[in-house]
Amino acid sequence: MHQPAPHQLQQIFPPSAFPFGLDRRRTRAIVLADLGGVRLRKGDIGGAMATWRDFLDCADGIRSVKVQAAPQDMQVRLCRHRGVPEAQELRERAACAEGWRSPSGVALSSTPAAMPPGPPETAR
Repeated sequence: MHQPAPHQLQQIFPPSAFPFGLDRRRTRAIVLADLGGVRLRKGDIGGAMATWRDFLDCADGIRSVKVQAAPQDMQVRLCRHRGVPEAQELRERAACAEGWRSPSGVALSSTPAAMPPGPPETAR
């Protein structure tokens, strides 16, 4: 029997298609968003840009109030670095991320009202 290569499995079954691991992706996305802010405050602009790039890659399709609020926060923080081309690119990606789409292609709103019913997350 022919077994597909790992990269073929990811095309057939993207990681976002499975419910397990989603908590880890959500946690990782939140940590990356926060770490980008910490690096920027410490003056590590390159590190912040790289971390936020990783955040945007990781957070795609995650339905979380915190994750969906992070791109707006990124945009505000990056406005101070208008002369940096990479900052402009990240601001544009963050603007697109505010209307994220789920793996099924459904637009996800960044408003808490669009979140599925359940206990609200506590603010940290």
